[in-house]
Amino acid sequence: MALRARSITTPAALLCVLQAGAAMGLEYPATCRGPTATITSIEGLDTSRARALAQYTLPDAITHCHYQLGRAAGKPGPSRSKIEPCVREFMRDAERSGPVTAEANCKAGTIGIPDLKPANTRKVPLENSCAEGGEQAVRLFEVLCPGYEGTTRVTP
Repeated sequence: MALRARSITTPAALLCVLQAGAAMGLEYPATCRGPTATITSIEGLDTSRARALAQYTLPDAITHCHYQLGRAAGKPGPSRSKIEPCVREFMRDAERSGPVTAEANCKAGTIGIPDLKPANTRKVPLENSCAEGGEQAVRLFEVLCPGYEGTTRVTP
């Protein structure tokens, strides 16, 4: 099982990782109930057209199924006999749906996520709200625009 970078605390650290060609393995954050994906490429970091492309991997599927069949259902960890069909179905669906993307305009402070509801493109700062996709959008914006000097999160 490969290690994945879950959180990089400074823009400089993120730039070092990306400049080393290691976009593979960065997490494409999930929505509240959705699965995470694994970023496979990043283009245009800190530009008006920064873009991330991600795929769902087997570890993403396993993690998601453990969560959905266990904690999300209020049950202890699921058995292997329940995990395996969930993972097969997840990977089949992921193959059909293709990659997930995010695109940011780091100059204008906007982030676009095709699956984000209610609106596709959002302007930062955003409320750190799970219900409206704010947390996912902010985390992706911070990956794509590490040099952004404005505020990305609304503070209460």
